[in-house]
Amino acid sequence: MNRADYDRFTDHLQVWAEQHPEVLGLVAVGSMAGTARQPDQWSDHDFWVVATDEAAPTIREDRAWLPDADRIVLFFAETEHGRNAVYDDGHLIEQAVFGHSELEVASANDYRVLVDKADIADRMAAIVARTTGRQAEVDPNTTFGKFAAQLVIGLTRYGRGELLSADVMAKGWALGNLVDLLGRYGEPETPVPLDNLDPRRRFETAFPDLGGRLAAATAAPIPAAATAMLDIAEAHLDGLAANTPELRTALRRLIARAS
Repeated sequence: MNRADYDRFTDHLQVWAEQHPEVLGLVAVGSMAGTARQPDQWSDHDFWVVATDEAAPTIREDRAWLPDADRIVLFFAETEHGRNAVYDDGHLIEQAVFGHSELEVASANDYRVLVDKADIADRMAAIVARTTGRQAEVDPNTTFGKFAAQLVIGLTRYGRGELLSADVMAKGWALGNLVDLLGRYGEPETPVPLDNLDPRRRFETAFPDLGGRLAAATAAPIPAAATAMLDIAEAHLDGLAANTPELRTALRRLIARAS
């Protein structure tokens, strides 16, 4: 979507929220917020609507108020509060509609309050502070343990011939946890801030070399991909208590068996 159409969609949403008597707030999140980064031609519209508790369920299920609603080809429930819309050109809207009493169930980082009729700005600031605190509590050794266990599962399924399931586990879940750890605790190659809710976002801009190596690994058979991931973990996450030489040796033995 070009920037003019993107802004037109945003303006439509803002005017609708301002005029709707039971809508209390509209919050742009992610790239739609235009804070840490500006939306580009690949950006979706990601926003939250805060409405009265009585009106929220009806607004949530109604697509008619969305911009160019006649061009929507798919509308579905992604979460309890979230509804996604896909347009005929592939543009995506990810929205969540919260009742006034429900907003605090959400987590956020980048955001911009577009409409505020009920102290939404202060509530959003508190949500971001709480979200940041929760992220700091994530145990990296637990995440590394998941990475290692998912590699084991992927390799054993590969050895059994369950290639699709093995790919999902090793190149999906294990890789995701490794990228998460590298994004949080690795030394960036370029001074680009990563998303503190999802450090996998824009990983290649902060770690172009590692990103290229990991992307290449996903094209290789699972034993080679697992070797590449383990080599990177050994070189860049050696400070984690769970990343022991004994564990790496065990994983390399399993890679050899699966090969």
